Amino acid sequence: MAFKYLYVLVSADADFYYEQFYISAFSLKMRVPGAFVSVLTDDSTAPRLSELRVAGGGGGDPLIDEIVVPDIPADVPQMIRSRFLKTSMRKHIAGDFLYIDADTVVAEDLSCIEDINADLAMALDMHGADDEKWLINVNEKKYSFYNSLEAPLGEYYNSGVILCRDVPRNHVFFKDWHKNWLDSVSMGVPIDQPSLHKTNAGAGFVIKELDGIWNCQIKRSHILAYLAAAKIIHYFGSWGGGFRCINWLRKKILTSLKKQTRSPPNV
Repeated sequence: MAFKYLYVLVSADADFYYEQFYISAFSLKMRVPGAFVSVLTDDSTAPRLSELRVAGGGGGDPLIDEIVVPDIPADVPQMIRSRFLKTSMRKHIAGDFLYIDADTVVAEDLSCIEDINADLAMALDMHGADDEKWLINVNEKKYSFYNSLEAPLGEYYNSGVILCRDVPRNHVFFKDWHKNWLDSVSMGVPIDQPSLHKTNAGAGFVIKELDGIWNCQIKRSHILAYLAAAKIIHYFGSWGGGFRCINWLRKKILTSLKKQTRSPPNV
């Protein structure tokens, strides 16, 4: 079975998630010719992706090789559907994969990821700089949720890029992550990394560390240690900060791309 490059996408007309995904997947196909791109999505987004299975939005090789549309409970709001899928993606995707957030750009060939000796691996959040700052800077609700984890801080990973092998213990890990995430949602915390940390701690800290070049996070100056050799640049577009850091991903550029790539769903 082919190694897969996996995205999770839930998008509507009012957002730019589709455009961010388009840029990331296009850059992936440029850097890794023949890459097998899989997209895990919901039934409202899937029709917009069908044209990309024919060609890369404008000719050439298909941008998407596989579209997977699991059932999602009707009461799951659109704003958290992507994390519903992300925390359960091991259940829906067959084979080994490298998961990549949509707000990324692939800067180098990624094919050597298949040779990394790890079943489950991620880069450190903020590249490990000031591990406890995320606790200081988050709001009180998120801090309270962290206290409820009853887990040591340990190494706190960023979930924007995930190497995941199709092995039994990863299926268990993702089942637990999804449950812990649902618990965090019930406490008003829909982000996925605190529940990821709880799951990792509960499993005995099984996540291995990926070098920061695989998930070069553009937030603070410490990225300079990874930027020159970065394989994947993670610009955090949903924060707005990415638009300031990367000029060609400003809102007006994504708006222009939206006009070129969006088409009415085929229903």
